[in-house]
Amino acid sequence: MDDNFEPVIVCFCCHWCSYAAADLAGSMRLQYPANIRIVKVPCTGRVDILSDIYAIFYDKAFEAWGKSQRLTFDPQAEKYLAPAFWNGQNLMVVYDRTDVATEQVERRTAAGKTFAFAVPKVGLTDLYTLRYRVGGDLALDELSSVSTPLNPHPGEMVTFTVKAVNVGEKAATNIPVAFYDGYPAGTGKEIGRATIADILKPGEASEISAAWTLPTEKVPTGVYAVVDPDREFPDKKRNNNKVKRSLALPDLAIQSLTWSRVADNLYEVTSRVDQSGRGYRRSHRHPLPEGWSRG
Repeated sequence: MDDNFEPVIVCFCCHWCSYAAADLAGSMRLQYPANIRIVKVPCTGRVDILSDIYAIFYDKAFEAWGKSQRLTFDPQAEKYLAPAFWNGQNLMVVYDRTDVATEQVERRTAAGKTFAFAVPKVGLTDLYTLRYRVGGDLALDELSSVSTPLNPHPGEMVTFTVKAVNVGEKAATNIPVAFYDGYPAGTGKEIGRATIADILKPGEASEISAAWTLPTEKVPTGVYAVVDPDREFPDKKRNNNKVKRSLALPDLAIQSLTWSRVADNLYEVTSRVDQSGRGYRRSHRHPLPEGWSRG
């Protein structure tokens, strides 16, 4: 196991867990293999939050605690955790997993009104094993990629902003994010670069921006952002390091709408549609209501 890791496993117990809620300071003194500690916290009281396994990782090199990371995503209840490290970078947890279902129950009020609600129902318990690979993993949030202005003109300065996220278990600092005109692995040309100087702890995110003046002859169709473009940091997954921001988008809008009466049963409707976007201008036909004819 890397000396920079000192993980803590946190189990959020449901109300049927046999463990009592432990005091954090006291439970931190419990010794487990590979410096793993088990921490129990009180039940939330919510039926939809049953008992998943969470992990908090500590990077000794940066003396930085990360945010809680969820390791299991299921409706079953996990308890009696036995964690250990195997083969260097693999966190192994053996535990009991109890099936939890819901049963619809009907009750009648004093006024005679019937209502139904779901009640948790505990099923069988089996022995399970969780294997989780520990390591660094920097990523970009695809939904965070924006440009200001949203649809720029040729020759206009535009600022690209994206959010970098540390989805791994190691802290990182001085993280570069590069922006490209076109696909980075193809003919894309780097147009700007910025650096996240602060320590990005596990589970944390940070926004980064770069400005660029668009070419005067045309607007690029897409600008890519790539975190760690030179692959200097250890990374469990590289397919989450890149996002694309599309530009030169069309923007059709109805500018005006007028009508006039031609006969008792005939009306003439005229509309003006404007393409105010930066894409290629093309003819566009918009549908008329059913029963109307196009003049």
